[in-house]
Amino acid sequence: MSDAKEQKYRVTSPIKRNKKRYKPGDSILLTETEAEGLHVEPYESGQAEAEDAKSDPVSPSQGMSAPGAIKVIENSDLKDLKGFVIEPTEDRKTVLAAWAEKQKPKKPAPGDDDKDAGSAAKEKT
Repeated sequence: MSDAKEQKYRVTSPIKRNKKRYKPGDSILLTETEAEGLHVEPYESGQAEAEDAKSDPVSPSQGMSAPGAIKVIENSDLKDLKGFVIEPTEDRKTVLAAWAEKQKPKKPAPGDDDKDAGSAAKEKT
């Protein structure tokens, strides 16, 4: 095991490392050796904290597994999900698809209009 100290780097071009994808602007902890050959640049001292403070907010859905986030989306009212999925930061296609589906206007089930009209007619008689 090496005594090399990790430091914070900013990703400058999309990279994949340890099965995780990083996009430009993301931060990553690397040793100097690990950073060699990757599209990253070191943060200047104090700059890392300032950048993190003004970065995009993290989507609460990202703290969950994709199936868990999808369940929450499917089983909750849209008004209760405000801020649950933040689209610029949520990148899982399945979660985004469930979110898009939830936002679609609900279509009445076939025959619902007829039932309402029929029950209204019965009430009048």
